[in-house]
Amino acid sequence: MSEEKRADARMEQIISAIKEKDKEALKSLFSKKALDKANDFEGDVDYLFKFLQGNIDTWERDGWASDEDIEYGKKSLMLRFAIKVNTDKEVYRLFVI
Repeated sequence: MSEEKRADARMEQIISAIKEKDKEALKSLFSKKALDKANDFEGDVDYLFKFLQGNIDTWERDGWASDEDIEYGKKSLMLRFAIKVNTDKEVYRLFVI
């Protein structure tokens, strides 16, 4: 699967978890390394769920990039992308690493 398709698939999973307000599903989409680097993932997700107003109507990827890393022989891929999210109340731009 291409990196672009991986970014799109991950976006779909993120949007689904946000729509369902499913913190555990959202958390499962990030690597242990990413979660360890986050200052307060749980609090940030709670804030996101409160901040995002309305029902999500549409979303689209608004740019993406990737980096590959090999640490202790283990290969990882970091995707960075922006998502434009349209709700019935507001338009948001989310940045995901």
